[in-house]
Amino acid sequence: MGSEKQILETLSPQIRRRLSNLNLSNEIDNIIDYEIGYPCDISPASEFVGEVCDMLVQNIMYWLDDEYNFGLTSKDKDTLYYYFVDTFGDNIYQRYSKMCLKRKLTESKKEYVISQDKLNSFIYNYINSHYNLNSIDIITHDGDEEFEGLIDFDDETGKRLFTYFKPEYFTDESNIIDSPTLEVDVDDYFLFNDLFNFHWKDVMKQWFQDKFNLPVNYITS
Repeated sequence: MGSEKQILETLSPQIRRRLSNLNLSNEIDNIIDYEIGYPCDISPASEFVGEVCDMLVQNIMYWLDDEYNFGLTSKDKDTLYYYFVDTFGDNIYQRYSKMCLKRKLTESKKEYVISQDKLNSFIYNYINSHYNLNSIDIITHDGDEEFEGLIDFDDETGKRLFTYFKPEYFTDESNIIDSPTLEVDVDDYFLFNDLFNFHWKDVMKQWFQDKFNLPVNYITS
């Protein structure tokens, strides 16, 4: 669901630099061995993985505050949680299996990586930080028969970020059924696909409606 490097790079350089001073594998071992209490009371394995990664985020938050008087934002905490599950989830799962499971489980990593609500919140915040809403120029084509029903969204450099197609723009019935359609800049489209697979599209629909009061039924590039 996107490279670990790209996800971690959404953190500030200050946080990344300070994290390099920690042995995260040892921190996870300490959580499992000394902090989590009775691991086998936590079920299913997905809950255990999520609990360990959440505790790791909390420990790092306290450590940064104590050592550097440095706080984490909600976005930072979501990013770290997602990164930890993506990076250490398999090893945590294996430890849980050895400690607690009497038979092989079929739960895949993708089923426990992150709760849907938490993932959607992370994606929404990422999309929101990706665009500078104050610099977007909205171009309508009212009165132009050729482009009636089309709205362009450009950044301050003139780059086309979005094109919005209302149903009245189309003449082909299949396109009318899919509309309103949002065309996303191809670089952003593939970036979001690389980071979030298919999960980002429904979130983008909600974000676009929240920010521009325009409903979206279909997303393309």
